Amino acid sequence: KMAVEKIQKNSYDLVLMDMQMPVMGGLQATEIIRQELKDYTPIIALTANATQEHRRHCLEVGMDDYIAKPFESALLISKIHNMLFGETPVFTVKDPLDNVDEQAVLEEILQQEEYDLSFLEKETRGNKAMMRQMVELFTKGTIPIIEEMATAIDQKDWEQVRKLAHKLKTSMHLVGADKLNTLTKTIEKNSKEQIELEEISSLHQTLKMRAIVLIEQLKTIYLV
Repeated sequence: KMAVEKIQKNSYDLVLMDMQMPVMGGLQATEIIRQELKDYTPIIALTANATQEHRRHCLEVGMDDYIAKPFESALLISKIHNMLFGETPVFTVKDPLDNVDEQAVLEEILQQEEYDLSFLEKETRGNKAMMRQMVELFTKGTIPIIEEMATAIDQKDWEQVRKLAHKLKTSMHLVGADKLNTLTKTIEKNSKEQIELEEISSLHQTLKMRAIVLIEQLKTIYLV
């Protein structure tokens, strides 16, 4: 809602539009900007829903491009550069949604190690102090969210379960916890679509146990 109000009053070169926001989501905001305000400022969607169908919805309402979270900063910069200047910079990164085989990706993820800090190292440009701070935030903040999710599951508050799973995904990706990330994605999907709800409790227990192990590993190896 605030984004729509700003577009009404100001001129911008480009809009980065998140999809899940309070009051008004990104799709509705874009529809208003395009259809009611007749404003055609370039809009790039930022969303954790990494499917081709969701990408199609974004483009149908008038967005110009789409990037799935979590993403590499170089990919975002590349898309912004291309949108503003009509050309792709030399450091461009392949969009993982192009010709993606989702089943193959899932099988690959399930074979990976518990964590991999190479992405975090890349995003922080190797800043050890910042890496340590991010790992510490992960070790302190993850379990409280998982415990909050347990309460929501007991209350069958599936919308709250979905929100908490959505919140966990970025931090899981940041520390390269791909197996945990897969669990959170499944919990989010099942909660959102109201399917296989009886499995969510079991998935949550697995998520909690593996998260505790991961946190202890990170504390021992990285925070000593």
